Amino acid sequence: MIEIKHLEKGFQKKQVLKDVNFNIPSGECTALIGKNGAGKSTLINILIGELKQSKGDIQDPQRLLAKDHLGILFQTSQFPKVIKVKELYHLYAKIVKNPISLKQFQDVTHFTEQQLNQFANRLSGGQQRILAFALAIVGRPQLLIMDEPTSAMDVEMRSHFWKIITQFKQQGTTIFYTSHYIEEVERMADRIVVLDEGSITT
Repeated sequence: MIEIKHLEKGFQKKQVLKDVNFNIPSGECTALIGKNGAGKSTLINILIGELKQSKGDIQDPQRLLAKDHLGILFQTSQFPKVIKVKELYHLYAKIVKNPISLKQFQDVTHFTEQQLNQFANRLSGGQQRILAFALAIVGRPQLLIMDEPTSAMDVEMRSHFWKIITQFKQQGTTIFYTSHYIEEVERMADRIVVLDEGSITT
């Protein structure tokens, strides 16, 4: 379990996070919901080490937040102009210890051979989104953190994405994500944390 205790974050005169307290149980799927500007992305950036909290503590006895245990899907992704999808897979596969196979990568993305040999930045928005997700899980993460994972995906791809997440849940992967799609939150999350103007309300 990851325990977030009395977490605060301010930028200049604005307090973005205010005494935030909640837990992320290992092996469960936790959804973080809230309006735009509630502080969700700031909280995620603190969890993954991109930002430093002003106050508070994050306890992670299982080291789920360690880089070799963590997969991250950011809210937006950008790919280099002259790198192909397959080349991205091989690049990521060289970095991690126990990568998924190219066949498994292709099963996740639903890409054809032609798409695997296409420049990543020329894919559609939804295809780039599922590509970013597939790259996030190349290393078989124990903890998966996602910020608005299905943005830009069409209905069919979104359904495919959540089937994959269901498989991760069955394997005991710890999942923490934000979403504006309430029906997805209600269907997929074991626990829901509500962030409102920087504070946890439930």
